Amino acid sequence: MATQNFHNPKTFFNYIYAIVSLTFMLYWLGILGSVLIYTSNLLTYFRENIPFYIELKDNAPEADVFKYQKKLEVSEFVKKGSVRYISKEEAVEELEGDDLLSKDDLMLFGENLLPNMIAFHMRGDFVTSNEEIIAEIRTMGFVEDVFHMEGATRNISTNLYRVGLIVLVLVIFFIFVAITLIKNTLKLMILSNKQLIQTMQLVGSNWEYMSKPYLQQSIRNALFSSGIAIVAILITIWIAQSQIDGLSHFASASSFVGLSVVLIIVSMLVSWGSTRHSINKYMRVPTNQWMI
Repeated sequence: MATQNFHNPKTFFNYIYAIVSLTFMLYWLGILGSVLIYTSNLLTYFRENIPFYIELKDNAPEADVFKYQKKLEVSEFVKKGSVRYISKEEAVEELEGDDLLSKDDLMLFGENLLPNMIAFHMRGDFVTSNEEIIAEIRTMGFVEDVFHMEGATRNISTNLYRVGLIVLVLVIFFIFVAITLIKNTLKLMILSNKQLIQTMQLVGSNWEYMSKPYLQQSIRNALFSSGIAIVAILITIWIAQSQIDGLSHFASASSFVGLSVVLIIVSMLVSWGSTRHSINKYMRVPTNQWMI
């Protein structure tokens, strides 16, 4: 049995509209997923570039400090290659070019007011839950204090949560729109084949046999729509990367392969699920009992 009867122009245009809508939904779902990937990687980059400073006591034994520095370098929460020792003299040299502080501001009667420090950067997934790590560092006998830009870490966590919430709401909206359009289109297709379905019911055709062509077509539609959407997304990403310097550094091929797989799965679930729901509503009952 053919799954489409396009003698009715309205049915044909609704079918095309459903395909376009599914493709459009997948495209924006992919764009939102891409934004989330870029945003997550960008926020991870910012998190991993927030410096943490361990202020050392003036009488801190050099051997203990050196030993702890080596321990930090292999710690799981530390970004590889980010640990460095900053002496008082080096700290003054680094702040000499600061617009807010001059070298004289950091000296009292010729004495350097800055402490010796160990600077490091945390790995992105540890930055927003660093309280226990900092508390443990403060227990070291030669440590005076640990400080970092607390406001920056809070803002990063808040922004990531907001972006994720917005993406979730938009994804739910687009999926709802696509399902509604597919179901309405299937309804029109089934109604246009009402006489054929009635004949098949009279000769004893079972529900599985009558629904099989529609379900197969739904899978083909899903693959077709997801293919177009993925190509459109890749073109959009390529244009964005060519226009925004450095954007390509915040994404990986594996991320977009995973996103493409997710889009194909979502497309098949939405198309197949909507089709099955619609044909289940009509084909399991005689045509004279259809609730139109």
